[in-house]
Amino acid sequence: ISSLKPEDTKDLVRRIESSLEEASKLNENIKRIEYNDRNGLVFSKKWAQEIIFGITSNGDLKLSIFPGNTKAQGLILFEKEPEFYESLKIENIEYPVEKKFYIAFTSYQKYFASISFTEKYLKKNLYTKENFSKFTGRKKRGEQWKALEQLFKSSFNNDFDWQTECGWEGINKSGKNQFDISFGFYISITIPFKKLQELDQVHDNLNNLVNLTEYIFEAFNNELLIE
Repeated sequence: ISSLKPEDTKDLVRRIESSLEEASKLNENIKRIEYNDRNGLVFSKKWAQEIIFGITSNGDLKLSIFPGNTKAQGLILFEKEPEFYESLKIENIEYPVEKKFYIAFTSYQKYFASISFTEKYLKKNLYTKENFSKFTGRKKRGEQWKALEQLFKSSFNNDFDWQTECGWEGINKSGKNQFDISFGFYISITIPFKKLQELDQVHDNLNNLVNLTEYIFEAFNNELLIE
């Protein structure tokens, strides 16, 4: 990576792919996700599915995870109201954690809409154990949809247009009679391109990137959720 530029996205992605593959060979706890459209690792806890490794337009390494993306994952997270640390330490460097709330709508296990927002758009806590129990899972057209709408109206600030965010009017006008809803999160950290350059100096030696991958895996699994 030391010889690459931030805009060399394809080469950066290939280098990260190689490090993930090598880490999965050397560490039996680490498994690559098997999707063609993204790179990452299988998450070992039951409250999330995967850690996604992506390269930004600046050449930075963006690491992201979607805790509580399904009702089953949420059942584990909402044993108590979930909290996450504000930073993650990876190889003795503290990286700020970016957190967004992520409400996903699915139909027959296929995603079709979402509401993504931060704390500043809430006038009261939406992600309570009571709300999770009452408002997530399968919801049928009629009273359940109306109750959900009232929950959102009472929880979001007036300057946050949640209806447009998820296409609520379109959902109501659609032929759907039910959908599934989850209360999840979008959590990410960013490792700068310069740090990747410092670590990866020799083309034939992936050791530093493999070590980084292992540190990332351990940090996300053990040091992200406040338990």
